[in-house]
Amino acid sequence: MALSVLHAPLHAPSAVGRSDVVVREIRSHAPTIVGLTEAYGILDGLSRMRGYRMVVETGGLDRRRGQKDNPVLVRSSLRSLGSGQVIGCDASTPIKIAPERWFTYSAQQVDELGSVCHVALHPHAAVQVESTGRLRVDTDRARQYGRQMTGFAALLDFAVAMGWLVVVTGDLNFRDRGDDARSPYRIMRDRKLQVVVHGIDCIAFSRGLGLTVSEVPAPATITDHPWLLGVAG
Repeated sequence: MALSVLHAPLHAPSAVGRSDVVVREIRSHAPTIVGLTEAYGILDGLSRMRGYRMVVETGGLDRRRGQKDNPVLVRSSLRSLGSGQVIGCDASTPIKIAPERWFTYSAQQVDELGSVCHVALHPHAAVQVESTGRLRVDTDRARQYGRQMTGFAALLDFAVAMGWLVVVTGDLNFRDRGDDARSPYRIMRDRKLQVVVHGIDCIAFSRGLGLTVSEVPAPATITDHPWLLGVAG
């Protein structure tokens, strides 16, 4: 099975009640692994998607969004090497745009490539200084973002220590400019990942995966972000 990784960000209010559309669009790209964002309103539909297992945990403080925001879907035929979720940072203000944030990860054995760990994230928004590209220092929301980036670096280091190749998908709510050490792009490049950016959306990957990343169709009725597909080989 050739590896293909889909970054599928949603617009939560548009996707609610339309899990059938989301599932249809995902299937049209036949991905091996999918990282979603703002999927918290359609988890029931995603969990019933035949041929895939869904990675999402429970028990966080935020029962409405939190862990439900960014699930990962993995082909159920792949051997699992471990999966779950790790707290990224606490909720901040305003709560409408700053819920509790989590990482979702799934490691699996992929034919011809070996062990591949997918990390999906969707950190806090409105945290970057537009003129400099640096992380703001004047809001709790930005401080929480910085905390999540510390965890992001540690999670990537853990994956490498396990001997896994890495792929990251995310709506990062941060633009690829400036030299802030807490920029997710700098964190990934410092760990030798190849980074492909479309605005604030991203697929990054270990160079050994050799993904070709392109924007793929997704209906405006369920998303206001680009969908990105990375294909190996």
